[in-house]
Amino acid sequence: MQTNTLTTRIQVLSHQNTVFHELIKPVVRQDFEQLAKVHHVG
Repeated sequence: MQTNTLTTRIQVLSHQNTVFHELIKPVVRQDFEQLAKVHHVG
């Protein structure tokens, strides 16, 4: 039972990672780095 739960969690996380990747794909890495520098706090 525990293994089934773990497998389900891994599958869900894998899917979320794919969705996140699709959302940020249009963002050019250089633009992201520049925005990160401008808005970094700490």
